Amino acid sequence: MRIEDGTGRGYEAKVNDENFLYTLAHTLSFEHHVNRIEHGSYSAVIDITPDGPGNVFFYLKNTSDADLVVTSFKLFTDSTEDIEICLCGIGTPTGGTDLTPINRTSGTANTADCECLTGINIIGVSGTNIVDYIVMSNVNKTEKYIWNSGLVILKNTIFTLQVVIGNVNIKGTLSFYFHD
Repeated sequence: MRIEDGTGRGYEAKVNDENFLYTLAHTLSFEHHVNRIEHGSYSAVIDITPDGPGNVFFYLKNTSDADLVVTSFKLFTDSTEDIEICLCGIGTPTGGTDLTPINRTSGTANTADCECLTGINIIGVSGTNIVDYIVMSNVNKTEKYIWNSGLVILKNTIFTLQVVIGNVNIKGTLSFYFHD
């Protein structure tokens, strides 16, 4: 079997004695592809001070047929705080205000097909499963948390962020994209 280039010049691919294919490639992350080609990447920018321990301060429900994949959370606090990253909550949220995620490609008309809220104490959501835990003890410094596997939010499922201590200002950017 031969692997030939698609230009008609007759170039063939080289394979070594261990069956490795020699290549020279320019690679981009999948997230870059979704942003650049599909215009499907978004940022949800948060600036909130939850007013008590255990309060949900961010709510995201995927209403798209495509999977919503959370890739990272950039975070700043000026005081020690612990944040629980939760999946699969149920219920109807109250107490938050609408937050419109911003498309990461300028000039596109694409909007995020989700319900997104932020607030000092969003109630009405229960049954959350903690999938990760962030301890912000290095205060007054921005930290970025990346989930290489992505946190996949299927249609009509919920992602929330909640504090353990409370009464601490949280500034952050949650990055996500849609893909089917």
